[in-house]
Amino acid sequence: MARRFLTAAAAAAALGCAAGPAASEPHGQGTAPAPPSWADSIDESVFGAEDARGPGPAAGRPRSTGAELELEAERALEADDLEEAARLLELAVRRETGADRVRYRRALGDALMGLGREDEAAIVYETARAELPPESKGNLSVLQGNLAVARWRRGDREAAELAAREALELEPENAEARKTLGLIALSRGDVQAGIRELEAALERNPAIPEALLALAERAEREGRSSAALDRYGRLLALSAEFEARDAHRRWRRLLGSTVPGPAPAAASARAVTDEIRARADRLESTARAAPKE
Repeated sequence: MARRFLTAAAAAAALGCAAGPAASEPHGQGTAPAPPSWADSIDESVFGAEDARGPGPAAGRPRSTGAELELEAERALEADDLEEAARLLELAVRRETGADRVRYRRALGDALMGLGREDEAAIVYETARAELPPESKGNLSVLQGNLAVARWRRGDREAAELAAREALELEPENAEARKTLGLIALSRGDVQAGIRELEAALERNPAIPEALLALAERAEREGRSSAALDRYGRLLALSAEFEARDAHRRWRRLLGSTVPGPAPAAASARAVTDEIRARADRLESTARAAPKE
């Protein structure tokens, strides 16, 4: 039977038990155990689905380890079955502690983002952040950047901006956090700041599709055809790679990603590429037809 996720309200209530000073301490060295998470609060019977798929421990089959479940989740992602990947990663979270658990939790958040379940993803990232040792600044910055995106997709610009700025305090080179700040600035009408942050993000990572799309759309809106065509061209150059590895549906959600709120997924990754190509073709035709000065 398919695993059902908690509602955002129930997950938030469960998360309340994760707060406390022990949440930021390293685990496995005589410190307080990892705080319970929203996944931990679910009744054990919810996870009976794993045993329903075959003989369980009582029948002589050992329970899958976190690493084994992670591999199964990767196969599910390759098969474009995000629901199954999320179910397996939740099981992995329950199996492990310490750094492995944080890694599985982050992967679970990514899967939930792909499913458009931003509220749940945000809670997962927040819980992973609480479990991460404070000395792991790089990983913490990545989690903060992911949390910023989840909050942006929820339409909460203030919370998204806070998470993005915290990510940059930890790691100034975090390109994804700069991208989020750029999108937020554009959505508020601060065009100069938005373009500056998006360009800074692309200097650090030229393959951020949301930044390229936002800059292309802004240039097209302002009548800067050459700049818009350049950005659309760079997006199309990335399309084959993103189409081939769109397990988390980032490319399929691209066209709605430049404004706050949920980004609906296109029917296929190819449909997104076709729309970008159509925009570029229309723009090029318009520019060709314009009278020469």
